[in-house]
Amino acid sequence: MPVPETPATELSVEVQEGIATVTFRSPSLRRALQEDLWRAMDTLEGNGGVAVIVFTGRRNVFMTGADLGEILALKDRRAAAEYLDLPHSIVTQFCRSRKILIAAINGHCLGGGLELALACDFRVAADHVRDLEGHSVPFLGFPEARLGLAPALGGAYLATGIVGPSKAKELFFYGDPVAAEHALKIGLVNAVVRRETFMEEVRYIAAKMAANSAAAVALTKPLLDRDRNGSSLDAALMDARQAFAECCVSSDTIERIRGLRNERLGKFRRAVGAGPC
Repeated sequence: MPVPETPATELSVEVQEGIATVTFRSPSLRRALQEDLWRAMDTLEGNGGVAVIVFTGRRNVFMTGADLGEILALKDRRAAAEYLDLPHSIVTQFCRSRKILIAAINGHCLGGGLELALACDFRVAADHVRDLEGHSVPFLGFPEARLGLAPALGGAYLATGIVGPSKAKELFFYGDPVAAEHALKIGLVNAVVRRETFMEEVRYIAAKMAANSAAAVALTKPLLDRDRNGSSLDAALMDARQAFAECCVSSDTIERIRGLRNERLGKFRRAVGAGPC
């Protein structure tokens, strides 16, 4: 799904020694970031000098999922279904890429952010994330059910293939984020590395993979990904589209999202010392 060519503002791309590092500048998967990500993937996929693409975020956020304001602006099922055209194209890009994709999960990775990470070949997580008070907090999860939403980007399909149906149901139906060590235990991530040396260790992993034959990798990946780069993926995304569209017109969903946005605003104002709205 081509998008207009404009300068990227929501992410940065650095290419060095066969490794492209894509850094998300926005914490949410809002439309502007989707457009930049689609273009970046399209360009990198055609770059024969790139063997591995690493995706990461800034500070203590990888990506927190959909922009809730954009979700609230969807007034009917058709608008909600069409809203997924671009992010579904991105998931398809990821799943059918001939490059090796690594999600370097440096921080909070929730909802659509975790769905994108699951569409990568490998997930490497930092060993901890701390809140404003300095406490270590769990940071990987699917809060959709609490918001009255269904996973929109094929996350249910991808998670089931990675961690199995039982663990996937725990992640979606509890709705609680999990810590890195638990994510490693259930197979949600491939590795957990020290936060202090996080990107150095990710680049070491990426360099080992980039040293392999790019032609051999490009031929091998479709053999490994047969279950998720064909008609099964297409069907899963269509089912996700219908479920998401149905959720978006529910009054329960609208109330839940508004409540969460107000809660987040209150926490932010308290953190910066502002008074009540």
